[in-house]
Amino acid sequence: MKQSIRFSAICILSILLCTSAKSAPKSQLFGAWQLITGKHNGAAAPQVLANRIQHFNDNNTFNSQINTPQGVVHINGGIFYLLNDSTMVTYHQDLLGKLGEIANTYHFQIKNDTLHFYGFYLRQSPQNESILIKVYIDEMWVRTNKK
Repeated sequence: MKQSIRFSAICILSILLCTSAKSAPKSQLFGAWQLITGKHNGAAAPQVLANRIQHFNDNNTFNSQINTPQGVVHINGGIFYLLNDSTMVTYHQDLLGKLGEIANTYHFQIKNDTLHFYGFYLRQSPQNESILIKVYIDEMWVRTNKK
């Protein structure tokens, strides 16, 4: 019963977010961004993320990859909606391409070719996958190309 109510609430919230959110305008956000600095819960982002590129596409999809000595590794992706000029909601995909049931909210500011990206996401606890942990990110990105 609880799962049915939870699933219904998630579906209703998803529909409301999808129908009320503005499509991303042809904005400065679209294109590729290189991570230049980042913090996760106040600590420096893991070194493995140092060569991370984030792509925001005009069809409201995003994907993130890391350039490694072995080649490019896809680490993240999904869909996003811009609620206004500085607030984004994302739904992440799992490895099979299925969208997650949890929406993450981020704020962003773009000044020239620099993107300040900050907000919270939820991740599963390594000890218990049914427990979600809130993680605050504060990242700076630089545009790698114009789109």
